[in-house]
Amino acid sequence: MMRDHSLSQKAGLVAVLMPMILVFSPPPAYSGNPPPTAPARHGSVHDVERGDPERKAILDAVRAANADLNDRVPIVFLVERLRSDGRVAYFRGGVRRKTDGLPLDRRTWGECEQEPDTAILEALLVKRSGRWQAIKANRCADDVFLNEQERVSYAALIGDDPAR
Repeated sequence: MMRDHSLSQKAGLVAVLMPMILVFSPPPAYSGNPPPTAPARHGSVHDVERGDPERKAILDAVRAANADLNDRVPIVFLVERLRSDGRVAYFRGGVRRKTDGLPLDRRTWGECEQEPDTAILEALLVKRSGRWQAIKANRCADDVFLNEQERVSYAALIGDDPAR
């Protein structure tokens, strides 16, 4: 015998089952891509200058993104651009040996398309749980670092902002 359930009974059943569905649903598959970040806020973007505690934290994250190199020889950066809005940051610059400020030799630098003395490093970073992390970094390629959509989203950080 079929029962005719009223709308309120069905709604009650959904209310009971929905939390169980949410609890027992498998997590979404990880795509391997970094989570999307919100575009930099134009009004709060600033150059991160020497002496700013944020500068050391961001550069340490860039160094961590280049840990394979930094493990071979301690490195420092020649900062061309370092901008942040407090949530997202962009770094562009060169790399030198920490001991004497000279370019790295080819053997230490490794197999890269760029020459160590003229190479430009770039990194896009986000602040998660109070710590900066590189979500995209480029050392050994001289090709396009950011796609067109990313260049538009992060224009205020990378300096392609026509309003500046």
